[in-house]
Amino acid sequence: MVKQAQATSINPQSFILDPILWNNLQHSDSEPLFCQSWIQLQCSMIQGIFRAVVLWQVPEKAHLSPIAFYPDNQGNYEHYKKITETVIREKKGVVIREKDEKESAEKFHFQLGYPVQVEDKLYGVVVLEVSIQEKLSLQANMRKLQWGVGWLENYVRKTSLKQYSDSDKYLKISLDLTALVLQQDSFRNASTITANELSNQFNCHRVSIGFLKNKRSKLVAISHSAFFQKQMNLVQLIESAMDESIDQLCPIWVPENEIEQNRVTHGHDELAKTENTGAICTVPMLNNNGDAYGAITFERTNADVFDAYTIEAFEFIVAVIGSILEEKRKNDRWIGAQIYHSIEAQVKKLIGAGHLVLKLSVLFLLALVIFFGFATGEYRVTAKTALEGEIQRAMVAPFNGYIEDAFARAGDVVEEGEVLCTLDDKDLRLERLDAISKREQFTRELRKAMAVNERAQVKILQQQIIQADVQSDLFTQQIDRAEMKSPFNGVVVAGDLSQMLGAPVDKGQVLYEIAPLKSYRVILEVDESDIRDLKKGQQGTLILTSIPRQKLRLIVEKITPIASAKEGHSFFIVEASLQDILDELRPGMEGYSKIYIDRRKLIWIWTHDMIQWVRLKLWYWMP
Repeated sequence: MVKQAQATSINPQSFILDPILWNNLQHSDSEPLFCQSWIQLQCSMIQGIFRAVVLWQVPEKAHLSPIAFYPDNQGNYEHYKKITETVIREKKGVVIREKDEKESAEKFHFQLGYPVQVEDKLYGVVVLEVSIQEKLSLQANMRKLQWGVGWLENYVRKTSLKQYSDSDKYLKISLDLTALVLQQDSFRNASTITANELSNQFNCHRVSIGFLKNKRSKLVAISHSAFFQKQMNLVQLIESAMDESIDQLCPIWVPENEIEQNRVTHGHDELAKTENTGAICTVPMLNNNGDAYGAITFERTNADVFDAYTIEAFEFIVAVIGSILEEKRKNDRWIGAQIYHSIEAQVKKLIGAGHLVLKLSVLFLLALVIFFGFATGEYRVTAKTALEGEIQRAMVAPFNGYIEDAFARAGDVVEEGEVLCTLDDKDLRLERLDAISKREQFTRELRKAMAVNERAQVKILQQQIIQADVQSDLFTQQIDRAEMKSPFNGVVVAGDLSQMLGAPVDKGQVLYEIAPLKSYRVILEVDESDIRDLKKGQQGTLILTSIPRQKLRLIVEKITPIASAKEGHSFFIVEASLQDILDELRPGMEGYSKIYIDRRKLIWIWTHDMIQWVRLKLWYWMP
């Protein structure tokens, strides 16, 4: 919880000369104390000020909270809500005239608000209440507030900079050094650059880098020295100090600092005595297994001892840059040496102590090769498979009309004679009544014609009666066909009219597709590379996605000699018949089939596809 600081005086003119306030403004690390000192100094410069508050973004609160006040904490700041929201929304200074019953004709009350924001992020809002007579004074107060808020913004920036930890400093040095090393095209240049940069960064008169070779340290770079003789006494002393640190797998420094080290320092003492060096520190470079492959030695001529803080920095930077130098050292070797050392390292792991997992893995792989070289298994061709009805009956609209009702949809099991849907037959019934009425009319006219013995008219009316009967029978048949019934026991594989009630349909339009139960055919999509192994009569097994635990037997019936393509893949259609029929089977189910071919070696079964692909590509690439 943030403590709320308060003003100790209500005389603003006394603040400007208070040295404590100015000292807090320059050196305080507390947000409430800084803001309280700032608002007291700021109010001493504002004409007509009688109340002010700093609203700040406190981490433990989701909204702005008052942390500094003038002249004291009023407790309730609800009347600042409007101007605060306006400042946050517009992100600029705002002036609002405050309606007050005590406001006189000479003086007016105003609220001045200004945001505290850095890089478009809001940190707080300053609100002042003033009572002035002239607009010019109001503008002057706003300018002073705008100038004063700069102190708050500067405080935010200064606080943000202090949040960087010391590890960030090391990380920056490491990143800069890493980028510089990676730009070098050779290991020798990278080592020299590293030694020079470390010497400059840590105020060392000499930094040396060495790597193990034949279990002894070999110096590869000395700061500010392009060349050095390997037989120099200095080189031998530095290499001896590096060996001392590498053998103990830990940093070694002389003279002692506040940290006690129970380590052998004879080599470092000899180097310090011979070269009259004030302080020496050697840090080994370790790999992921904890083994050392090199070391870096830091030397100072003055009496500035390497403290624990600096040694920690050395370990951090060496851990980062050491692996990069080691990788460059390995890459700088000629290709023959790289291959030789790589094989040598693996052989040492294989025949040396430890590395049990590697040894077991090699033995296991060897056993697998031997096993697969002689073991045989069933060679089966796998193909994507779909289940279809042996036949499919289409139910089409018998005439132009409208859908009245629908009783079935795709997936429903129906029985023979079951009504699937009905079409609106009102118009047909009216037309049939019209045909019946015309027949009765023609019949009456026929009787009259026969009474007067009009033979020609009698023949005409007789034909019209026959025509009316035909039309009546036609409408009757159409009315009967308005109820669409299933022709056999089966399942609806397509068609859903439940969302089309009242919709028009045309004569011949397919409304349903029905497939019989207990009668299926299996469609396999066999890859073109495997089709040569398939023959009619071969047996196999089908597993459907919806029934994964049930294996169904099948027999190949027909191989289509024409290839099809789908999604950039060519395949042949192969038809098969099911030997096992389940009640759960439905047309449209999909799965995978395996057709048994013969027994072959396991190594061939698992690699023949890859070998065939390689052969094809080689033939394609060869001139």
